[in-house]
Amino acid sequence: MRMSNGNNALPKEIPYVSIIIPAYNAEQTIERCLRSVSEQSYHDWECIVINDGSTDNTGRIIRSFAEKDKRIRELAQVNSGVSTARNNGINLATGELITFLDADDYLNLNYLEKLVTLQTQYQTDLTMCEFTNFTPGEDRRDRRDILDNDLYGEGEDAFWQFFPIFLWNGKKQRPGGPVCKLYKRKIIQDNNIIFNKDIHYNEDFLFNIWYFQFVSSFYYLHESLYNRLLHETSAVHRYNSDIYIEVEKLFIDYRHLRDRFKWNCAADRMFFLHLLTDLPFNLYICRSENKMRYRDKRNEYFAFIRKPGIYDEYKKITLKDGMGLKSKVKFLLLKSKQFYLLKMLYSK
Repeated sequence: MRMSNGNNALPKEIPYVSIIIPAYNAEQTIERCLRSVSEQSYHDWECIVINDGSTDNTGRIIRSFAEKDKRIRELAQVNSGVSTARNNGINLATGELITFLDADDYLNLNYLEKLVTLQTQYQTDLTMCEFTNFTPGEDRRDRRDILDNDLYGEGEDAFWQFFPIFLWNGKKQRPGGPVCKLYKRKIIQDNNIIFNKDIHYNEDFLFNIWYFQFVSSFYYLHESLYNRLLHETSAVHRYNSDIYIEVEKLFIDYRHLRDRFKWNCAADRMFFLHLLTDLPFNLYICRSENKMRYRDKRNEYFAFIRKPGIYDEYKKITLKDGMGLKSKVKFLLLKSKQFYLLKMLYSK
């Protein structure tokens, strides 16, 4: 790995916030991203950009910003994936707080000012805001409200005030992965919280629920300060013929955390229903790239459901778990093995 900035030296003073940006072949968006950082109304930060083996002009653009602003540094590494990039950024961070930003995205210019003000006022372990999705060219913008109002929680019940909402809030969206949040670096490092590099779906979700176990206070700001690019090349949109392997890896890690910290709630079972339906049907079963015969798709899917461990969790899901209408439909079709109707539900 190679670290550089414009002056080949670290900032002289320890900043309050470390901004971590993983970047791979992001020449089309990294300039907008870094400009939104450098023009923040709050100034006490450092920015570590992990250049994950880019083969385009990403590195040159990062270095041009670093030459102008000593708070921006580049870490050049062999292509290792977004989880390794984020973990390396955490190891290099010196700020009391950490926030993550993706190279495709950008911040409102008051993002840090508003979140840091709340964090210092309430002394929170986790501070969050809403986000807005946008498409390339910004021809469509879609604000993703997780809650309807600000929410503050503290004490022993802080985890249970927010965790069920984060895990499954009855809406399609959850609170934005690791972005649009301020974490305490000490909590991350003292508890060895990392992104699992072997999981390629919801690895950021696992990072968050691991972190949440150690949160004694949080503030959720009902205001969108983060802008997230939606594009078809991201992992959550790509066809994946290994989706059952990926879902099982995610399930095993999730169950390990759940059993370790002993939580049990309806939202937990709703998240599992999501794993069993949304990922396989959206990324594999209903995709035109999948040339398997209908009968083979059906047999493969229900063989996965019957796997030890998977089937045990599947049996725990009930209609009493506070489902929305769409979840009820998915659940009833799954229970009655109506594979064709499930497939129609997800077909575009």
